Amino acid sequence: MKKQLILFLSLLIIAINTLAFTEVDASSTTTYTYAIDRKGFFVVTQDAYLPHRTILDLDLDSPEDVFIDEFDNLFIADTGNRRIVVYDPSVDEILYEITHPDFSSPRGVFVTEDNELYVADSSAEAVFKFNVDGTFIEKYTKPTSASFEATSFSPKRIAVDNQDNMFIVAEGVFNGVIQLSDSGEFLGYFTTNKVNLTAKQLWENLILSDVQLEQVGDRNPVNFSNVFVDKEGIKYSTSLGNNINNLKKHNTDGSSNIDTNFGFDLGLVDIYTDSQGIIYTASDSGLINIFTSDGYYIFSFGSSSDKEDVSGLYSDLTSIAVDSEGRLWTLDSDKSFIQSYTPTEYSTTIYNALTLYKEGKYADAVSEWENVLMLNQLSVLAHNEIGRNLYSQGEYEESMGHFVLSGNRGLYSQSFWEVRNVSLQNNLPFLLLSFIVIMIGYYTIKYTNKKYHYLTEPFNKVKKVGQIRIINDVLYMFNLIKHPLDSFYYIKKKSKGSYKGATIIFGMFFVSYLIFITGKGFIYQYVEAADMDLNAIVLGFFTMTLLFIYSNHLVSSINDGEGGLGDIYKGVMYSLLPVIVALLLVTYLSYYFTYNEVFILSSILNAGIGWTLLLVFLAVQELHNYSIRNSLKSILLTLLFMAILMILFAFIQIMGDQLIQFVLGLIKEVFRNVFN
Repeated sequence: MKKQLILFLSLLIIAINTLAFTEVDASSTTTYTYAIDRKGFFVVTQDAYLPHRTILDLDLDSPEDVFIDEFDNLFIADTGNRRIVVYDPSVDEILYEITHPDFSSPRGVFVTEDNELYVADSSAEAVFKFNVDGTFIEKYTKPTSASFEATSFSPKRIAVDNQDNMFIVAEGVFNGVIQLSDSGEFLGYFTTNKVNLTAKQLWENLILSDVQLEQVGDRNPVNFSNVFVDKEGIKYSTSLGNNINNLKKHNTDGSSNIDTNFGFDLGLVDIYTDSQGIIYTASDSGLINIFTSDGYYIFSFGSSSDKEDVSGLYSDLTSIAVDSEGRLWTLDSDKSFIQSYTPTEYSTTIYNALTLYKEGKYADAVSEWENVLMLNQLSVLAHNEIGRNLYSQGEYEESMGHFVLSGNRGLYSQSFWEVRNVSLQNNLPFLLLSFIVIMIGYYTIKYTNKKYHYLTEPFNKVKKVGQIRIINDVLYMFNLIKHPLDSFYYIKKKSKGSYKGATIIFGMFFVSYLIFITGKGFIYQYVEAADMDLNAIVLGFFTMTLLFIYSNHLVSSINDGEGGLGDIYKGVMYSLLPVIVALLLVTYLSYYFTYNEVFILSSILNAGIGWTLLLVFLAVQELHNYSIRNSLKSILLTLLFMAILMILFAFIQIMGDQLIQFVLGLIKEVFRNVFN
């Protein structure tokens, strides 16, 4: 699924009209806006933003960063021209330029609440501090701290908090985001990324010495690409890398309190937030991704192209910023232009609803989200947020329906826990009374039956039914629970069990497995039955089961095993009772358990599987008359032989497909030459 998402994003189909590159209102033609549906796929939704202006005549050269101050002036790091451009879009003029003799490649800009401008220059290996009018204040070079001595200092992005602490992303620094005081003193690394080791590297850690590990490949954590501090002093960062949180919203200790791990690299290169806490990011693929303040994905638009001059297509998207009116401003470093966008009714309604939730106005927020649903009935975010607002109001049962529509199993579990808790409290007296009545009834029947024996005849009839051959053969699997070795011995001697009974048990196993795969409760049913390849599931089930039996027969044939193919078949099938019970029990309980009880379901399932595997091991031991060591050897060889057969089958299938294509091509060529 993750590969499909990446492929889907990379194949955006754009409706293209020619865009005149002049400083006028941009064409309304732009890329599609994408959201995520309840199954995790990207789908086209209403336009969230429309092109506003395309600005080309500022004589920029490879600009890399933009920041907007409280007056909506744009501070642009014009890297190629070694200057900071201050541009006022309201009058469409460059107000002034900020330069310094030591500027080499200014790449990052940040304006504080005190109207101080910080500029990160990687080539100059320094951070420059100005007043916003361009008056130079101070230059910060590499810290003299002993702990920073061996680290290079090439700042490319910078953010500053309300205490004038600087947070710097530097080239070639993998330890994390550098934190400096207002005097330039090194305070440490504010946050770091974890090292994601591959399977090969984990294996190397086990077998190589410390000296050898120093000589192997790169084991550095993924690097940070940007850092940002909002007006409330909250720190954000972006990183490049797979299977990590590409976007982080940091606690005071540097950890992240949001989860944005999509499983693939979002390619985030810049980040900005507005007054409502909405998070805006720019990616190296030209995508503009927007998240809620809690890290929930809202939508994306844009794409990458160096051949088409269309709003929303970027050759090298490097920066994004938001002004006080909610307009987005973006930089294309390669083509050196600025593109702005205005929010549509669809996006502003979403932002208003999110703000109402943060303010605790849950009923008003629900009404606003219902307006979103009027614009887009399939909005997963709207259903999810309605559910959150209803949950906050104590409407747990109603919120569950919206969490189902949004596919949010975590919040559904919390709502269900509340509903179940209320139900248990309301029904607890009835449950206790029912338990007491059942116990009284049980002991009353037990006592009176000893005196009057009125249950003897019904019990005898039940025993007669159990003595029917096929039923008796099926019920024989219960004997393996108490006396497994003796039971397998009787199966081997063909005095107990039968092929019909074993086949019925096999059918029961298949049905219970199918129910488990497709029929669990919403919380634990991660893939809907409609999205499953049932043919592959059925084929895989029977193939793997029967392949194990046949492989074990072949292995035992060359290792003096006494059991035949039929004995192995019956032995394996009669061992399946624990896993059958576990599958059905877990499926049933999944409708009543929340994530808080997931360990109970895991324990039941693992116990059932483990018990069945133990019975299979004992079956191999008894049927083939093996010792414990030989039984273990037989099973390992069986698994190895299964792997060999599967690889051989895959090879034959691939070669067979190629042979068929070759023959078909040859026939077509013959017909083409004969009949011209």
